[in-house]
Amino acid sequence: MPLSESDPELARIDLQKVKGRIVFLPLYFLEHEDSIMATGANKESMLPMKLWL
Repeated sequence: MPLSESDPELARIDLQKVKGRIVFLPLYFLEHEDSIMATGANKESMLPMKLWL
């Protein structure tokens, strides 16, 4: 059960302690870009291909 439903006052107090901003993290940003893949001519090509996907 979420804290906001079980104890709304405690949830409000906890939220007042939060500092900063909420930002969206684009998980699939540049997913289909081919130009960012490592090629055989540089040192990054020695790293696993999964790192670049």
